[in-house]
Amino acid sequence: MNVERTVFIRITHYNRLTWPLLLSVWEQSSIDEQFSIRIAEGADELSASAKPGDVVLYSFMTPHLPTVVREIAALQKDIITVAGGPHADADPEGTIRAGFSIAATSAGEDSMLKLAAMLARGDIGIVRGAFDNERFSSHLPFSRRLKTIPPLEMNRGCKNACLYCATGRIPFAHRSLASVKGYFREFTARRATRVGFITSSALEYGDGLSSVEVLLEEAKKANCTHIEYGIFPSELHPKTITDEAIHLLKRFVSNKRLTIGLQTMGDERLAVLGRDHTMQDVARAIACAVREFAVTIDIIVALPGETEADRRIVFTAMRDWHKRYAIRFQMHHFFPLAGSAFENERPAFMSNDEKNELHALTENGIATPWWEEGERTTREYLAFRDANRK
Repeated sequence: MNVERTVFIRITHYNRLTWPLLLSVWEQSSIDEQFSIRIAEGADELSASAKPGDVVLYSFMTPHLPTVVREIAALQKDIITVAGGPHADADPEGTIRAGFSIAATSAGEDSMLKLAAMLARGDIGIVRGAFDNERFSSHLPFSRRLKTIPPLEMNRGCKNACLYCATGRIPFAHRSLASVKGYFREFTARRATRVGFITSSALEYGDGLSSVEVLLEEAKKANCTHIEYGIFPSELHPKTITDEAIHLLKRFVSNKRLTIGLQTMGDERLAVLGRDHTMQDVARAIACAVREFAVTIDIIVALPGETEADRRIVFTAMRDWHKRYAIRFQMHHFFPLAGSAFENERPAFMSNDEKNELHALTENGIATPWWEEGERTTREYLAFRDANRK
């Protein structure tokens, strides 16, 4: 074997579940033998080890862009930097302008293969990958080089196109049952016992509940002692929740809590954002779910166009629903994701009084404080974006 180039895989806390799949694409085709593959888990380690002519692969989302750009700026010159993941897919030209040598778009199962060919030719620029459902099902997230076993991605894309989210721009596809069985064969061989799943809507896999039942039965056959389904990263869409669905989940899952995606409140605001459900749908879903599970609801604050009156409705309902159903709320802050309809919008930032109210909700066990880090990240990104647009 003539190894011509060292390729560094830059692993971070936010992409560690991505690399087992991406590396497996090269390993499955023996492409990895063309390179010397090294894992880099820290920026200092990478800066000290990467030399001119080496390649560094990154995968990241838009909130991580400022940090990653600072990191590649600190590397030696003539190192080939490759960006993949949701941000590069949504804005490849902007990613190149930000300093990357190569931006990889679309599904990693295809773009990783095309990237290898590009590196062999010595080219730089944009890798224009394509999505193929058969290829999606044929690759599993297991790498010889990594011990991490990610949750199994059951669906890719989303049926909806909510304005704050970029997932709806990706074709909606399902993993085949044959692929699921292959995953659990390797899962068992590695003596794993805890399994999770990735899907934009947990009860909309395949043909619906019948397919979900087969999936969870396969997990049971694999002797999984802890099956997580219906919580992050496999939350539930309100319109899919029925008594039958709740009974099915109760039979199989280990989690005692379910997560329902709501994001905002009020039928008018839901419609504006592109949500395809009403508050009545949510009320019905909660009534079903709380019979067997504790419930968590996702809410996004500071969405574009959101007013103080809108947030008053949200905060009041949070207190009411917590009192009636012991519901907890995961509070996220709006971020202008590349590829979303809101990518160029600015948040409707909260006042100090509203922030104090959220702090009180947190102290009372009603809400998480996640929105605080989200606001900091959003402000940092907006400052970075504004500075680079001048």
